[in-house]
Amino acid sequence: MRAVLTAALLALGALPAHARHGFDVSGDYLMAGLDLGVTIDDDAGALLGVELSYVELDAAGPWIGLFVTGAWASDLDVGRFTVGPEIGYGFGGIDGGVSVDTDGTLGGRARAMLSVGVASLYVGAAFGGGTRAEVGLLIKAPLEL
Repeated sequence: MRAVLTAALLALGALPAHARHGFDVSGDYLMAGLDLGVTIDDDAGALLGVELSYVELDAAGPWIGLFVTGAWASDLDVGRFTVGPEIGYGFGGIDGGVSVDTDGTLGGRARAMLSVGVASLYVGAAFGGGTRAEVGLLIKAPLEL
């Protein structure tokens, strides 16, 4: 079943954007929204934050951008500010960046995501004051520039 799902996602991602969406979504977008997730380590907890990104979409499927996230991780009771690049093709993508926690810890964050533009499911890791897994949902409102 996993192989069938993977093949279906790869096939959808390989389609040009106009075939997937029925219209041309090319352009530059400012995306602002919420980061709702959970952290998974010795002490699982909530991850709540806001994210702002600038993304350039191409009708052929590729996209590239920059993101800034401010989030609170309940398991460590710290705020985290992360900035970095994001890149993808079709529905799939990755992002990652440098982070600093409110306690002064430097680290990073890396995520793989499945996105339909205004909503993205992600799985990734945060590291710095200890490594932990993160799973969540980004809900963003696009503003075409």
